Amino acid sequence: MRSSLSLLFALFLAGCGYSFHSIDPSLSTLYVSKVKNKVTISSDYSATDDIKKYYPNLEVYLRQKIIDRFIFEGQLSLVNSDSADIVIDADLVNYLKEPLTYNSSEEITRWRIKIGLNVRIKIKGKEIIKSIYGEYTYDPSLISERLAIDKAMEDLAKNLADIVLNTW
Repeated sequence: MRSSLSLLFALFLAGCGYSFHSIDPSLSTLYVSKVKNKVTISSDYSATDDIKKYYPNLEVYLRQKIIDRFIFEGQLSLVNSDSADIVIDADLVNYLKEPLTYNSSEEITRWRIKIGLNVRIKIKGKEIIKSIYGEYTYDPSLISERLAIDKAMEDLAKNLADIVLNTW
């Protein structure tokens, strides 16, 4: 009976989105360098375009979301030095706000925000290079674009933390 309850509890946690990360115990510190903005805005971009190719200061907000995610995970101590056990260097390479659905009047009713990073994760002489994305789909009549951007950044930060905490 006890083992059945343990199994049910484990399945319940798995179904609720909880995850259990295990990382090498010798890895205890993390440094997240400033995210570099490598987004290129083409010459056909206009400040009045609905389909945006960049959001001002996104790289600053994104770095903070990444830091917040690792604080939430609680397995690594953040330090202000690139001599940490794990160093994350990231380049912001993509920001896209694209329409997904329209109503009968051809007004946009759903948008998707997609944010992309090229990431270098350095640890003990090893380096992993990954492209990581976060996205969020939203109805502009229900939430603001700014909140949707926050949700996309949170998704990206979670995806990055999953890679870092499950790779080693």
